[in-house]
Amino acid sequence: MATVPMHLLPTLLLSALGCAQIEGCGQAAPAGTQRVQIKGRAFELKLATTPQQTARGLMGVKRLAENEGMLFVFPDVRVRSFWMKGCLISLDLIFLDSRGRVVSIQTMPPPAPGTPEDELKHYSSRWPARFAIELAAGEAAKLGLKENDQIPLPLKDLKGLAR
Repeated sequence: MATVPMHLLPTLLLSALGCAQIEGCGQAAPAGTQRVQIKGRAFELKLATTPQQTARGLMGVKRLAENEGMLFVFPDVRVRSFWMKGCLISLDLIFLDSRGRVVSIQTMPPPAPGTPEDELKHYSSRWPARFAIELAAGEAAKLGLKENDQIPLPLKDLKGLAR
């Protein structure tokens, strides 16, 4: 165990206290992710900001932890449509408008193995959306999430990322 010289102890203590006062200090979200609070629960959402990332989505993912998911950021606001090509797990799909207000929630089961692409079901937003969040199926219900709920997002930062 390393020892700290006595003359450095007050400085280290003040640094630690200062860090404790700053929300998230030393716990920055990993690159390519966004921390989001939904109904008081923290989620670590992988970002999809390009057409390639959006098309890939959560294809091939075998498991999502309760606090994991994906946040899709689009450059415009319009009715969105998702499908479950290559998805192995059921997902909750939460569409949000440009202010982070929930406009539609759907649960998407994975397609049967071997389902042809032209037979995959599409899941569309009821109203125009700028963002979409995918969580493990059942999480939206556990949170009590419903249409018109607000999800606080760093809107200005996110909108600047979409391509």
